[in-house]
This record gives sequence, structure tokens and C-alpha cells, in this order.
Amino acid sequence: MKKIFYITTLLLLIGCKNNSGKELASFRTITDIFDQLEIADLNIILNFFNDQICSIENKANIIECYQSFFERVELTNETGNFDLRISFQKQQEMYNQISEHTFNQIWIFNEGRMLYLREEKSYIFETIEFNSYGKYLKFLKELGKKNKTIKGYYEDWITAGGMSPTVIGSVLSDYKHYDIRDLRIQLVIAIHYLTLNHGFETPRTVFYGDSITCWRGRTVHVDWQSVPNHKNI
Repeated sequence: MKKIFYITTLLLLIGCKNNSGKELASFRTITDIFDQLEIADLNIILNFFNDQICSIENKANIIECYQSFFERVELTNETGNFDLRISFQKQQEMYNQISEHTFNQIWIFNEGRMLYLREEKSYIFETIEFNSYGKYLKFLKELGKKNKTIKGYYEDWITAGGMSPTVIGSVLSDYKHYDIRDLRIQLVIAIHYLTLNHGFETPRTVFYGDSITCWRGRTVHVDWQSVPNHKNI
């Protein structure tokens, strides 16, 4: 029985790799912006996300993986229990497989974002956001010149200056407009949901005066200056 389980799992993971016969490096919108090492890192990110959702959705075909993932996430949002189920521990392990340079071309940290305060206790989320000056946002702009859906996604992000409800909703509710047969679209979806997952999976309780260590050893000191937009409860 164990042998059958291992074989089934292996087949699922193999099926979730790029089965289109193309690689990210075959697209000019990729190679005109990213260098070879960055493209290799983008492949690591994409393969990680694909493996995660295929394992979660228990599907062997990559298109079915995305469709099932989209439908489930939309349903959980409607029930008020938005749940991606992507392992943040494994996501952090994936970060360590890519260069810090590539990470910074995609993301920046929103350090010490406080959500709620009660007396001397707070809840802090370590979130990430697209880097306005990084290559990834440039890639979205260029891809948007060829793809109307990505153009809207990029413009919504620029207008809001971040991952706003409009940006999140454009993928959550309008996922059928995203052509997931295109590896570049898969990459956009992967980075979108990994960005959200980083925030969803990093809440912690802290107290004023604390210094907390975040991913890759960054330290955030918790004080009133770090919570300009706090909400008392």
C-alpha cells in the first residue's frame, strides 16, 4: 500500500511540472528583462507553487490543478474563511533556494505592520509587497502590453500602490480571464498568491518594547512609531 501511495504522489508531482513543452526562457518578455540566474530562480518559484497546488488539490494535470485551486479559494472566500493551504514553512525553504537579489527584484518587506492593539499587546504581520523599482513589476507592465487581463492587473496595482482588495479580487473572482496555459500567466498567479500567503501565515503576538526576529534575521523593534495606522480594540 505504501508503494502505491509513493508512486501516486510521484506521478502527481511529475504531472504538475511544466508539461507545455515550453520554458520561461522561451519568452522574450522574460529574457528581455531577467538574466539567466533570475530566470532560473523564477522557475524555482513557479515549480514550487505548482507542486504545492497540485498536492493540495490532488490533481495530476497542471490545468486541472489551477482550476481546482481557483474554485476552492473563491469558495473559501465566500464562506468568510479565505484559505490557501500553501505551506509557509516550505515557502520559506523555497526562498532560501533563490538568490536574495532575485527576491528583491520581486518583493520588498512591509516591516512591522500592526493590525490590532489591546492594552500593551499587538498582533504583527510580516508582509511582503511587489518592489515598485524591481524587474518583476517591469515584467508585468511589458506583459500587459500583450495581455489585456495582465494590463488591468498591473494598472490596478499601480493605482492602489499595493496589493489592494481590487487587485486581490481581480484574480479571485475573474480567474477565468487568466490564461493558465501560458507559463507567464502561471508565474503571475504564483507570485500573486505567494505574496498573499506570506502575510496570511506570519501573524504573531508581540508586546511594546520587544525586538522580534523575522525571516533572514531581520529585526523589528515594536514601539508606537512602528504603528502609525494602528487600530485600538
